[in-house]
Amino acid sequence: MIVGLYILFAILVGLLAIGRGGGFFLYFILSIVVSPIIALIILIMATPVVVDLDGNVVKRRRFGRTMPANASPPAAVESGAPRV
Repeated sequence: MIVGLYILFAILVGLLAIGRGGGFFLYFILSIVVSPIIALIILIMATPVVVDLDGNVVKRRRFGRTMPANASPPAAVESGAPRV
């Protein structure tokens, strides 16, 4: 029973990692090796949530670029279309 709860909490930490931009497998294994509570603390410290001045959550992207969490990626520009 205790082992089942331990694995369940490790899975929950892994699922939280997906939402915060981390990898499920990495944080799941980390939770199994150390403990789910310590892995959760590491997850919170390693993946900060960025909030802009209006209070909107901004998702951190690679290479330091940011975009709003609810924005869709830019559409591809066709070769004949003018660039704006």
